[in-house]
Amino acid sequence: MEIIPNNKSGGTVKNLLALILLLSVPALYAQSFRIGPGGGATIILSPEELTTNLEDGGFGLGTNFHYGAKVKLSFPLVPIRLAGQIYYTSFSSEASLATSKVEYTSSMLTLGAGCELSLIPGPISPYGALDLLYTSNGESNLKTTIGSITDEDKVSGESRYGVGLGIGLEVTLLPMLDIDASVKYQMNNLIGKEDGEENFNTLNISVNLLFELL
Repeated sequence: MEIIPNNKSGGTVKNLLALILLLSVPALYAQSFRIGPGGGATIILSPEELTTNLEDGGFGLGTNFHYGAKVKLSFPLVPIRLAGQIYYTSFSSEASLATSKVEYTSSMLTLGAGCELSLIPGPISPYGALDLLYTSNGESNLKTTIGSITDEDKVSGESRYGVGLGIGLEVTLLPMLDIDASVKYQMNNLIGKEDGEENFNTLNISVNLLFELL
């Protein structure tokens, strides 16, 4: 079983190019253009089937790690910044049952574009964030091994659109280097769900190092 039922493929490369284009045009007029790598934890909140242990008939996915990059554009005398990010999350779980071993793997690529509202300016600056999300889930693989016999059930991935809400904190370490930490509640399949499809919601905790290029 995949993370979200039914395959609505593709467009990952096109969506990535669109995100880069969307953020690169206003960068020409920005006071500050920052970009940098990062990572963190992806905690699945729903559906319950994904978080239930494999031994109990679920998929045993709780907290998983993601990595990627973030970009920010700031403008003179404006407390609102444009922000974009791309993160890749790898999901895996395994369990040994009475006579078999069960392993589950999948993945998720998330593209986000939105804005951040600086609440307090300065070297330590908290902010609120709103993102539009494009989520592309990779192939899911449920592998069951009984003795020397292995059976694999593979399901193709799909894509959905959603919204993320969160808070964050920017800390200036050096004149050209900031650390950015955020916690976001992401409704990954809010847009484009099919009838009977359950909500796929996650809590994303991320930390990025941002280097100022402009």
